[in-house]
Amino acid sequence: MGGLLAMAIGLSGCAQSQGSRRDDALTYFEDGQKALLDGKCWNARTLFRNLLSDFPGSRYVDEAQFGLGQSYLCNEDYVTAIFEFERLINEYPVSPLVDRARYQIGMCYFHQSRSIHHDQEETTRAIEEFTRFVEDYPNSDVAPDARKRIQDLRDKLASKQLMIATNYLNWKLPSSAVGYCKRIIEEYPESPSANVAWVIMGRALERKGEYAEALEALQKSSPEALPREDLKEHAGALRRIERALQNRVSSTVAERPDSSAVDPVQAQ
Repeated sequence: MGGLLAMAIGLSGCAQSQGSRRDDALTYFEDGQKALLDGKCWNARTLFRNLLSDFPGSRYVDEAQFGLGQSYLCNEDYVTAIFEFERLINEYPVSPLVDRARYQIGMCYFHQSRSIHHDQEETTRAIEEFTRFVEDYPNSDVAPDARKRIQDLRDKLASKQLMIATNYLNWKLPSSAVGYCKRIIEEYPESPSANVAWVIMGRALERKGEYAEALEALQKSSPEALPREDLKEHAGALRRIERALQNRVSSTVAERPDSSAVDPVQAQ
């Protein structure tokens, strides 16, 4: 029984191997492309790999190497996809597909980027790869898409910093909240999170009793661009801080000596 099963598996494997063999490189390439378009990732991978092994001197080798990377990307095996795209860049440096391979490496990291509640190593790597791509190939037809992805990923990093700043404010650690807000404003000034960071900073400075600085921070935000919840916090903080400053002025005036009063010593 075991021998029959092993024979059946062997025959199946042989049939699959024969089914993935072609007589020429062009047929390999065209069938591999069709398999990719049909979402048959494993079939595409096998065809491209066989093209590389059967016709190593073909004019399609760089395209097959790129297709191999695409087949792993299709299967969401991003680590192996990166390896195959880097192999294209290193082994076929004059290929017209080098720029596309560099872009796809950025996409692999982009797809691995996790939510702001997790580590952002892949987000940072995606920014680095897309930035490198844009610098090397500024006129590529996918350069605008890469630039947009860089901005989206930077907004994501800023959102994570804002989440941390908000947590520190809620944990009654206003100095730490201020520190993170300053970092957002300095490193991500173009991000919507920078506008919210001014509000968080104002509220944190209010907690510290630094009302003049808090008012200045709130005034630097753009209320019309704030989310509804942050707009309410902005308005409430402004009212409290302005009231606190007025009370401080009133107390100072009340404590100041009356200049119209006559000094008893002078009166003698």
